[in-house]
Parts: sequence; structure tokens; C-alpha cells
Amino acid sequence: MDHIRRLLGPFVPKDVLPLIFPHPAHPQQASLKQTLSKPNPAAGKEASLSAAWSQITEDGSSFLTRVDFNDPFILSIVGFHLCMGLWVLATRSSYALTVFNLFLLSGMILLTSSLQKYSHLLPLPQRTYFEDSGAAFVLIFWAAPLLAYLVIVVFVLMGKVVSSMTELRQKQMQTRKRK
Repeated sequence: MDHIRRLLGPFVPKDVLPLIFPHPAHPQQASLKQTLSKPNPAAGKEASLSAAWSQITEDGSSFLTRVDFNDPFILSIVGFHLCMGLWVLATRSSYALTVFNLFLLSGMILLTSSLQKYSHLLPLPQRTYFEDSGAAFVLIFWAAPLLAYLVIVVFVLMGKVVSSMTELRQKQMQTRKRK
């Protein structure tokens, strides 16, 4: 048991190691099973999580009610995201365009911080939506939709890889049967 403790020592925090492997010279140390079987003092966290979730939804809805969706700047961002979503869905059957979309969306997401930094150069809307840091507006109206499209592209690519691997395996099986 000591050799396992010595091997895991550099990788496991010192306060966790005695819980996993109690030292025989120190019987007062509790084992992991005894520690986990103790009642959880933070059992009321479900209530605090639901309160936090309701606060998040309330803040998000109040932010969206303050946005003027008739503003040309907001309409152009929404139009861009609708066009981008249609482009992603229309090109999902082409492997090359799907890979292109992966790199394009990744680059656009990486440029989010630059967009936020140079937001004063943009044709600003009638109302100013950029607070001091500009993080909420940029994340909600720029990065979140792009991340959603990126997730779609990744799933499409994973499906294509799985289908290619399945076809390859089937061809290998047919080649073996012929021999």
C-alpha cells in the first residue's frame, strides 16, 4: 500500500491521499467510504441553484426587453446570424464546406475579444448597448449564436467521420470475404 501512496503522491493532493489510502499507523484518519457516507451539510444547494437560475433568467429577460430590435444595427446582427445559420445548414452535406465552416466559425469566435475591444469603431446603434466592458452584449448577440453553429458543425463532422469509418470497415469485411 505504501508503494501506491508513493507513486500517487506527486499527482494527488496531499489532503485527498489519506482519504483514498488511510495510513495504517494513523487509524484516526477516516477512509473514503466513511467520509462519503457522512450526511452532506450542503443538502440545501438545490434551493440555491434554483434561485440562481431564476435570477439568471430574470436578468436575461430584462436585458432582452431593453434591446430595441427595430434598430438597424441589431437587425443587421440578427440578419447576419440568420444567414450564417442557413449557410451552415445548407452546406452540411459537403465535407469540404463543413470543414471550411469549422475554421470560419472558430476564427469569428476568436475575434470576439477584438470585436469587443474595437467596438467604438463599429457603426453604433441608436442606443448604446456596450457597457464599460461590453461583455454581455458581445456574448449574447455575437458569440453565443456562433458557438451554437460551431456545435452543429462539430456534430455534423463527427457524423461524417463515423459514417466514413463504418463504410471503411464494411469494405474491409467484404474484402476479407472475397479472399
